[in-house]
Amino acid sequence: MYHLATISLVQLDQELRPINHASACLVNYREHLFVLTVSHATGNQGNWAIEVKYVPGKGVELFQLGAMGFLEGYRIKHNKLKSHKIDFSYKLLSQPPAPRYQIMSTTGVILEDEPKYILPSDLTLTPEPSGQYGFWGCTRQSFDSHNLVITPKLEGGMTYQKTEGDMFFFKTSHPYKSYKEYRGCSGAPILTSDGRLVSLVVEGDKKKTGIYGLDLRIYKCALDVEIDMTSNTKHP
Repeated sequence: MYHLATISLVQLDQELRPINHASACLVNYREHLFVLTVSHATGNQGNWAIEVKYVPGKGVELFQLGAMGFLEGYRIKHNKLKSHKIDFSYKLLSQPPAPRYQIMSTTGVILEDEPKYILPSDLTLTPEPSGQYGFWGCTRQSFDSHNLVITPKLEGGMTYQKTEGDMFFFKTSHPYKSYKEYRGCSGAPILTSDGRLVSLVVEGDKKKTGIYGLDLRIYKCALDVEIDMTSNTKHP
């Protein structure tokens, strides 16, 4: 289940070669299709794309997104208005990219091929202490424009502990050595045990016992604005 909810994003250079990556998800919000992820991974105004599938004899098919949208907040500090980026990034899509989950042999033969999920959500679901949560992220050590070279990272059995500001804290089923183990998982959807979207992976904690995830309720208003702007453009 978790592996079908996460999509892999790549940043492309001027020659359309992959140079960076992040995890994300596709969400149907108010009957509009969005890519959701976190801005510390994709908010650099780079040229981003979804890795759709591997096509034998051709390489990886990409669905280009361009620059991702992000938010900037403001707070008063020492009687001065200071800006700060909010760790939420998104893109409204006009058509579905139809990404696939594929397992391939070392010779490039596709052994398994399934469509990725589009998660229906009103972005108001919150975690409960009695629930179980998990995510599947895409880590990678190198980039290959001809193959989907990723190392999967599955984290299940997480439990909700507390809310801090705009983030939920989930305790992992076991301590981990370093958050570097999850590098590339930022933006992956955190799901309930029955597959409902509750958060996005942001970062680990200093004690290496849990994962922080974004509270989507706070920032879904940005998607509302995006939808309203699109509607006004189509219907002046």
